[in-house]
Amino acid sequence: MARRLRVQQQWRTGLATHQVQLAGYGVWGEQVPLSFLQTGFGIRGELDPEDPRPSSEAGLSLPGYLQTMHVYEFLTDRSLHLSYAFQTAPLIERQLGDVLIGPRLKLHQQYAVGTLENVERYQFFDFQTMEKGFWESGVELPQLVRIKNGSSFYNIGFGYFHRWGAYAFPRAADNGVWVMNLITSF
Repeated sequence: MARRLRVQQQWRTGLATHQVQLAGYGVWGEQVPLSFLQTGFGIRGELDPEDPRPSSEAGLSLPGYLQTMHVYEFLTDRSLHLSYAFQTAPLIERQLGDVLIGPRLKLHQQYAVGTLENVERYQFFDFQTMEKGFWESGVELPQLVRIKNGSSFYNIGFGYFHRWGAYAFPRAADNGVWVMNLITSF
């Protein structure tokens, strides 16, 4: 039996926006198949077993996920992900035709923890568990450029996320990832 729960809350104080998200996952049973287990909350490509150092490619920022965690890096049957983000109002605003320059500052703090019973059952698969807790911090400049096209618009921004704590890689340069964020309406 598997259960998922995701709760999020957003509120404003003055011109700032706060966002909190809590996601939990649990699966119970004696013979739980690998496909039912949680593979973490990561979105980066898989780690190469031949070269355990992570690649330094940039990616897209996806809300609700850990930007520096790799897919299949962790395996759990019970896990919890907590994230908090603080976003300011536009730092500056300049209109250049259909383009608006209006960056905001967005700060992120994320934490995930998980456990896995019967670890020996899955030894054919290379993974870690998250008992020590996975930490990640980030800073973004969302809505750096806003392009209006008829009744729709496109927001483009960028940011940097860094993993730290018990699951940080030995080389500091391997713990960060640059991200681009895109927001659109149509």
